Amino acid sequence: MFMFNEGESVQKLVLLVSLLFSFRGFCASITVEPFNMQFELDDSYEVHGQVELACRYEKLIISDSAKYETFYQKPTPLDVEYLPGKDFQKVIIKLPNRIYFEYKNWFKFGKECRASFSIDFKHKKYVIGYGQNPKGHIKFSLKKGFYDYLQGDQIYDPTKIGEYLDNTSYTIEEHALSSTFMLLKIKKDGLEAPTTPWVIKVKINPETGKPYIKKNIHDALFYVGAR
Repeated sequence: MFMFNEGESVQKLVLLVSLLFSFRGFCASITVEPFNMQFELDDSYEVHGQVELACRYEKLIISDSAKYETFYQKPTPLDVEYLPGKDFQKVIIKLPNRIYFEYKNWFKFGKECRASFSIDFKHKKYVIGYGQNPKGHIKFSLKKGFYDYLQGDQIYDPTKIGEYLDNTSYTIEEHALSSTFMLLKIKKDGLEAPTTPWVIKVKINPETGKPYIKKNIHDALFYVGAR
């Protein structure tokens, strides 16, 4: 005859609940320690950079694909300094202080975090288009780490972004398509740069043979009207 052991069942229940809460109470966090990197860049461009920390958890839904809810820390700007050179400038980009972000919740599964970087190489004066809609300055954007989520408490490995920002060189090449348009290509160490985009089509100012700058947009309007 089967005998129900109440004491043993209670012990098993307590153990199960303890294991469940231990698993659910797992904290995910990301730390980025201060760093200092240096690369070369065409001296007609400037750099703007930031690092963003984020954590997420997996929602409990009946689906073939995972669904997440993500929490973001306000992006931290990176400090940028310039050392002038003959044709290229040395750019020093750094995170001066340690940054940290975490997500804690006893009742959420699949908690994980990441650090992502956005670096813009922006021309100091040239714009993409002309006329009343110049479309902003010529800009190439480097974005890394946005999908590198990992579970647990992690210390970010700076060599991941250092591959693109440390001891490297960025050059911009000009290629004329016609008398009215040219292509600008950004290269990293002589190869196609992993930016978005890496090639930009821009309008040529017929008076200079270069892209337009903001101060002569009215000249562009006059030129187009004259044609």
